[in-house]
Amino acid sequence: MRTLNIYIIKQIFAGLILVSAALLTIVWLTQSLRLIDMIVTKGLSGFLFIKLTLLLLPSFLVILMPIALFAVTLFVYNRMSLDRELIVMHACGLRPLQIATPAILVGLFLTFFAYFMTFQWVPQSVVDFKELQWTIRHDVSHIILQEGEFNEIGKGFTVYVRKRDSSGNMYGLLINDQRDGSKVTIIAERGRMIQDLNSAKAIIENGSRQEIDKKTGRFSVLYFDRYTMDFGEIGDDQSGSRIKDPRELTFSELLSAQRGENIETKNHNKLLIELNKRFILPLYNLCFALIAVTFLIRGNFSRRGQSERVFIAVLCMLLVQSASLGIENAATRNPYLIIFMYANVILPSLICFYILSASHPFSRLIKYSERIKTSWSKDREVS
Repeated sequence: MRTLNIYIIKQIFAGLILVSAALLTIVWLTQSLRLIDMIVTKGLSGFLFIKLTLLLLPSFLVILMPIALFAVTLFVYNRMSLDRELIVMHACGLRPLQIATPAILVGLFLTFFAYFMTFQWVPQSVVDFKELQWTIRHDVSHIILQEGEFNEIGKGFTVYVRKRDSSGNMYGLLINDQRDGSKVTIIAERGRMIQDLNSAKAIIENGSRQEIDKKTGRFSVLYFDRYTMDFGEIGDDQSGSRIKDPRELTFSELLSAQRGENIETKNHNKLLIELNKRFILPLYNLCFALIAVTFLIRGNFSRRGQSERVFIAVLCMLLVQSASLGIENAATRNPYLIIFMYANVILPSLICFYILSASHPFSRLIKYSERIKTSWSKDREVS
């Protein structure tokens, strides 16, 4: 029995790695297309771009693992059915639960691994992604200002830098400022960026400031040895601090936020949903594995194949997955529906486990239907 379990587990793990890698590659490509504008508009380097997109993968892996496990389990047990291996196992006296044990063990392993990811790995990756994204959007001095290019920072504000060194010093500066209707052009030999939480400033030296007064239209020139140019508030987010996403919070931070008094109702619901999702999402690994093996192991063998059972199993998995998304969206408006999020993953698992472990799982249902049919026929004869 141990050799048989190892044989099936190896097949499931081999397929799981391939399917998960393929799904993650597809997700990585789609997310890369969403962030490609940062290369064009922000001058983002290739290394930072790859790092930014890779940080998104752990949060998607938690969602994709149950689907990948379901597909691989369905494929492995269906192939074993077509090769008559399941018939031999039944003939050797193995019970359905024993045959399903390898898939259940893999599901349990991935469940515990997903718990580690949801409580440790995923929040940290989301934090790193948000911080890196915030830095890209706000750190003008290191990312947005590229040498040899006209860098547009907001509407009506353009900066040209001829050369930069490793210390952050800039040479050959040309700044055109047309914000608030003014027309100011600054030319300087060198400068250096200074950035705080809310804005960025440039200390420039040895240059001239040319301005056309918007009221009188008079042209004026100011020569300087040292001048401070205020870039104003920069980036897409004009706030000085970054608001954390619920996915970034650790488990202890979520609990602390739940006990907080100054939390808006909408944010409170999101925090509550996120807290419960970290307990629920890993359970779908075991649930989908049970759904896959239950439909392929239980029932009579057919020489025509198991295409109908495969179709029904896929349909049940899609129903459970769709219900999870629908209940989650509804629970954001009504937190009392969170109990159905647990029921959506626990009830199918218990039903599948009962069908696998019981000798005649549908005997009572069949007897009850036969009684109804008999009573209905008697009533019809009497009438």
